[in-house]
Amino acid sequence: MAEHSHAFNVAGRTWTIHFSLATSHGLQKVGVDAVNAADLENLFALYNDRRKMVKAIWVCVERKASELGVDKDQFFDDFDGATFQVAFDAMVEAFIRFQPADVRGAMRQAVAEFYRTIKAASDAYIAATDAIDYDAIVKEQVELALAGIRKIAAPAEPVVA
Repeated sequence: MAEHSHAFNVAGRTWTIHFSLATSHGLQKVGVDAVNAADLENLFALYNDRRKMVKAIWVCVERKASELGVDKDQFFDDFDGATFQVAFDAMVEAFIRFQPADVRGAMRQAVAEFYRTIKAASDAYIAATDAIDYDAIVKEQVELALAGIRKIAAPAEPVVA
């Protein structure tokens, strides 16, 4: 079977996420319920909630970071979109490895379907935004702004008494 990574790199260090009951309890404290295979959807919900995702990732690496003398700010200083993605993937894979072997294949299929759905939604969004005539919208907004400026700058009409 193919090896599924549960590690990621930040600032030249490799961080490996190992899921345990202690990890699960820590995640509960930050509002993420993740113990049973059915809780996989709770991890998926983190995908669009970066604040909660950061807390969850930190729970997963905090012990190792403490051993290395790395605080939360140092750890997240080097995060970018790609790093969030691999850290999220590592956390999900660690959670899958925490489950009984007979459900892991189905869980990985659910993860693959999750990403197919996200990609389809992204592709649809891009197609919709590509169809928008941004130049016309900008031109219209500039014209409206100029009309407003002209109205403000126009000489006042004389007041007839």
